[in-house]
Amino acid sequence: MNAMIGRLEKDVRKQAFFISDASHEMRTPIAVIKGYADLMDRWGKNNPRVMQESIDAIKAETNRINSLILSLLALTRGEEASSRAINEAVSLNETAADAIKESAIIYKDTKIILVEESIESVQGNYEMILQLIRLLLDNGVKYAKEVSDPMYITVSGDDKGSYFTLKDTGRGIGEEDLPYIFERFYRADKSRNSKTPGFGLGLAMADMIVRAHNATIGVYSEQDVGTEFTVSFPKRGDA
Repeated sequence: MNAMIGRLEKDVRKQAFFISDASHEMRTPIAVIKGYADLMDRWGKNNPRVMQESIDAIKAETNRINSLILSLLALTRGEEASSRAINEAVSLNETAADAIKESAIIYKDTKIILVEESIESVQGNYEMILQLIRLLLDNGVKYAKEVSDPMYITVSGDDKGSYFTLKDTGRGIGEEDLPYIFERFYRADKSRNSKTPGFGLGLAMADMIVRAHNATIGVYSEQDVGTEFTVSFPKRGDA
């Protein structure tokens, strides 16, 4: 009974922090929208430049709020879907290739290289693993020093399991930040007003997918050198 109460208290605290952080993320764009609406009301009616500036800012902040809502919904749906069938035979090689093909359309200036050290198949869910790779690629692009910085996905395996490693050559993560990067809304730059896009939800979703597959994710990073994520899947049949 005490253990159950302890878990409930922990869940309530986590939910409270989650709501607080989500509210914090919403507050800034809403304040910006209100500010520009007031500006239009005062000066924009007779000033086309102010009117256009305000419209552009309101559209940008509306898109930001929409993006946050979609991320929160994706995280919720992901938690609900974590119990979905994880019993397909999924080729890590083909899934990584599919993710790279999609990313080439989105990140046209980023070179993503697939290194296949072996042919690996894992027990899992194709869509979820594809989303996992997308999330890690997106994280690498966000924290690149230059848009042209290359990234590498390496597929390998041994008698213990199958692995893929995603390595970037970006800004890296500070040692003090590494223990917290999979927490919701955590951002290593400590700035809510950072020019880096996103809300600190991508790696939380990635971690959720990893845990749903009974897999593990490790990270090694060196500032100004790059970051390397390694996802380790158990051998098929051991999951």
